[in-house]
Amino acid sequence: MRRVGIQPKATFIVALTALILSMAPAAAELWPQRPVRIVVPIAAGSSPDVAARVFAQHLAARWGSTVVVENRPGGDGVIGTTTFATVHDDHALLFTGAAPISVYPLIQEKLPYDPARDVLPVSIAVAALVAAAAFTFSRKVQPPLSWVAAMLPGVSSEDRSRTTARRAARLGA
Repeated sequence: MRRVGIQPKATFIVALTALILSMAPAAAELWPQRPVRIVVPIAAGSSPDVAARVFAQHLAARWGSTVVVENRPGGDGVIGTTTFATVHDDHALLFTGAAPISVYPLIQEKLPYDPARDVLPVSIAVAALVAAAAFTFSRKVQPPLSWVAAMLPGVSSEDRSRTTARRAARLGA
């Protein structure tokens, strides 16, 4: 009696073909396929806008694609962030500070977007530390700004004294 069925050689070829096809990576399209839009929820000419434009210039050179910076100021960043969140475009990026996605959900009852669902932080583009003080003082009191200058690398104590004296002169002390 002879068995009717698939021969072992054919079974091996079918299994090998299935294995090879399952291991082949999905054909991924190159990104971006069209211009990328960077939404900045701050007015044009501001520090974040300038940083976004420098960032866009480098991304355009790297990707070989157009990168457009679009300013959407207002509502302390909420308008621009809402514009970004509602566009549902995989060629849009948001260039903003942390407040619209970390602070505002805590201090505002209702936002027009859901930071947990609509925004995914992907990078820290700019890190800035600014120390500023505004005060008046008499000539007898040394301004407390000297400790800030002491933390700066490469600033001598002589430079710190001159800076403190200039600041005092400008303030009329």
